[in-house]
Amino acid sequence: MGLAESKADPPPRVVLVPPLFERDHRGRSRMANSSYDFLFAKPALKWLFHDYIDNDAHAVLRLSPGEDPRVSITARFHSSLRSNKHRDVIVAEQNSGSMTLRYQVDPAEPLTFLDVKVGKQGNSAQARACYFDVANKWGAFASVPLTVGHSVSPVFGVRYSSPVVTAGGMISPTDSKLHCLWLAGRSNGFTAGIQFRPHGPMTQPLQYMHSKGFSQMSEDIAEHINYAVAYSPQQGSTFGKGTFTAAVEVQGQKQLVVSFLHHQAVQRLSHNPLEHQDVVGVTNYLDVGLQVVSSLVPAELGQGNGDPASIPLPTTDAAELQLAAAWQVSPCL
Repeated sequence: MGLAESKADPPPRVVLVPPLFERDHRGRSRMANSSYDFLFAKPALKWLFHDYIDNDAHAVLRLSPGEDPRVSITARFHSSLRSNKHRDVIVAEQNSGSMTLRYQVDPAEPLTFLDVKVGKQGNSAQARACYFDVANKWGAFASVPLTVGHSVSPVFGVRYSSPVVTAGGMISPTDSKLHCLWLAGRSNGFTAGIQFRPHGPMTQPLQYMHSKGFSQMSEDIAEHINYAVAYSPQQGSTFGKGTFTAAVEVQGQKQLVVSFLHHQAVQRLSHNPLEHQDVVGVTNYLDVGLQVVSSLVPAELGQGNGDPASIPLPTTDAAELQLAAAWQVSPCL
């Protein structure tokens, strides 16, 4: 009697899930900025309408040595491309860029870091430090210019951030300026927030109240307040139906911004000779954004000529509509 030959089971088939472009890296510095600017799908809409759709050329180079992953270098290049009227060619009119040297205490915790950024445009250089206590949900950060005689002033800030609520403020002690205050909360898929960005020294409101009165001061403060409400149902996985964010924002009582972002992850069968044999599919990410910006300021009516039949025409521009879509096909395309 012979023994049956045993055969090894074939490896299970897997689907490649590439990382999202930019998101992991750009989110590293969010704790050194206002949380209001990172809510209501603002970063994703900015990528769609400004970064991905542009006539200029952009390039990003990131290096992290394997010997010490706590150190990383990010170089950004930007070139303004314009077409030559006399020749059917595209030339670069202006080149700019920056380089950032970053150090993290813990490679797995990107919210505490120290970096130095040097930019070609304006010969700017600044150092930035951020500390965030994950256990107690509070943090502090600072940005100090390194260029002598530069117009940018040092900025210091404190924050509290949890999955439910975030609050904080940023000030410039040398100029006695309050850069911003923000407060936002999230519950049952709804997110609401408010941000105050004044212009001028912190003592200006008191001087303004003595000269113009409290009511006029309140109107001036309201022009520098933005508030928004968004709804994004928490469905867990983005496969299948995907997830969406619908937001409404009022900017300084001057503009109304209505935006919608849909993010979906889909899987398709494919064979890539550069991958392993057990990889039979790839995950694609699809983002679709829609945004409408409308003015809340009443149209300035023209001066009538005394004729009741004359209709004054508004002088404000019409609403702005933006629509964009991005499809990440693979880890590099």
